[in-house]
Amino acid sequence: MATDDDYNKLGQYVAERLNQGATPETIKNELRTRNINPGVVDYVLKRMQTNNTLKGKDVMARVKVFGALVLIIILLGVGVYYYNTSFVKKEQLISKPRLFASGFESTPSNSTVINATDDSSYPFEDYNNVPRGWTIVFDSSGKFKWDDGVFHSGSNSIRMSNPAGSIAAVHATNLLATANRDFVFTIWAKSNELKNSFAFVELSYKDSEGNTSILERSKKIIGSNNWDAIDLPFTVPPEVESIRIKLKLVNRNAEPDLYEKLPDLLNGTAKINENLPRNTVWFDDLQLSIKG
Repeated sequence: MATDDDYNKLGQYVAERLNQGATPETIKNELRTRNINPGVVDYVLKRMQTNNTLKGKDVMARVKVFGALVLIIILLGVGVYYYNTSFVKKEQLISKPRLFASGFESTPSNSTVINATDDSSYPFEDYNNVPRGWTIVFDSSGKFKWDDGVFHSGSNSIRMSNPAGSIAAVHATNLLATANRDFVFTIWAKSNELKNSFAFVELSYKDSEGNTSILERSKKIIGSNNWDAIDLPFTVPPEVESIRIKLKLVNRNAEPDLYEKLPDLLNGTAKINENLPRNTVWFDDLQLSIKG
């Protein structure tokens, strides 16, 4: 670190060179070889030319003040930037807190295809090949796989294939943590040649008498589609304490009226992937947030 004597010598050097007739540019070039900051040199030259009776130590004392002011300005700028960016991120977090999110990333333990042949259900508590918190429900034959080969992000998704009736992945989410009744549900979906089936998302709740009421259904997914996001804004009645999320794949012949009722969301613009199972849908990266 430079001492007062160093500063004094620098000031004296500048004064002597000015008295010898050296130009400011020449002095700057000379000092640049000594790794002196050009801004400091400019300041010293200006002060020396204005008052060449100032002693080197006095000049460098003023240089110290000037440098300190520059440092303060830089620190203030960094502080303001950090505050502003942190504030934006905080506002985003407050406006859209997540109540539930899943990328189906819990490590599957010997996950294999569930090949149902009849009306049956597979809760995660009893089966290693079902993601935690989910129950897979069949009303007839069909296939389910906790898939580590196809995913939107991370390393896993869930897939459903070839339903004779319908297949549903079901999860219940508690809403007691918030008084806000407006939400957004988001999930990513992909399909490969949904020719005889259609997929959709259904959000519902049970009233005090145990009756199921549907809050929202997405548009249907048919054909072959690359990964795309589904957004479902919805409002929950004040008395509702939890909702059920259903990710469904349904045979067209099992529910023809519903097939005609639901408009197309993803209608098969992608090329069929010959290396993937057909009549299949994948779901990944779901999130339930308070609408902001």
